[in-house]
Amino acid sequence: VGDLGISWIEFSPDGTWCVVQEQQGETLIVRASDGHVVRRFGNAEDGHTLARVSPDGRTVVTSGAFIPPRIHAEAAEATALWNTSNGARIANLEGHAQPITWTVFGGDLVATASEDGHVRLFDATTGQPDARSPLGPGTEKLCHVDMNAAGTRIAFCSREAAGLVWSANLEDGESKVLVGHEGPVFSATFSPDGERLATCAPVSTVRLWGAADGRPEATLRGYVNPLRAVWSPLGNEVVVRDLRTLVYVFDSRTPPLAYRLSTSGSAL
Repeated sequence: VGDLGISWIEFSPDGTWCVVQEQQGETLIVRASDGHVVRRFGNAEDGHTLARVSPDGRTVVTSGAFIPPRIHAEAAEATALWNTSNGARIANLEGHAQPITWTVFGGDLVATASEDGHVRLFDATTGQPDARSPLGPGTEKLCHVDMNAAGTRIAFCSREAAGLVWSANLEDGESKVLVGHEGPVFSATFSPDGERLATCAPVSTVRLWGAADGRPEATLRGYVNPLRAVWSPLGNEVVVRDLRTLVYVFDSRTPPLAYRLSTSGSAL
């Protein structure tokens, strides 16, 4: 890998390969069985730090997500869609006026969140803009976006807005603002079945919500300054990483802390 190291690794849906994103360098397709680099694409000029794999494994989207240090900030507005079979650049996903902060696949769509306060949608195969774009307040710098697996619901949040999370149904256009956090919200993530949403606010708590109605379901406690919350593959657990580089695992149905993992002070 490049001198700046690795900023992101993500497995393909079948687990036979993974995409490895160098910190603002090349994007690598690596065979899982032996670590052989099958393909390289992109370059440092793209300024990309995040690489996400499509649900069918046929495409990868790379962007300059909010994974510091961001050296090439001027290049982070660009997002690229790539063909994993030959490494060809299918399209640049354009339209944002400020740097991209997160990208995600959902169904046949790609969503990008930006510091310009908008989320934009694109076709996951061709990279063509979706007519429902842009979404979002347009007044707050968005830092994270997620979609359910079917690509019918979307949620996004801001490091600036006072505890607000936006959730929208892409089929009927209905949107909600989830209120309850104090301070900025760093992530909003759908459970694997798309029925629930986990949101993380570093100065307060991790909360669980009903994805359809936006009703609060539970507040997870027992950590200090949570930075990220993700779901287990079956959706029965929520994993929280906090500022002290500790990892906490919660049962998502009975929220009291299940157990804690220590990283011995190493950064995650």
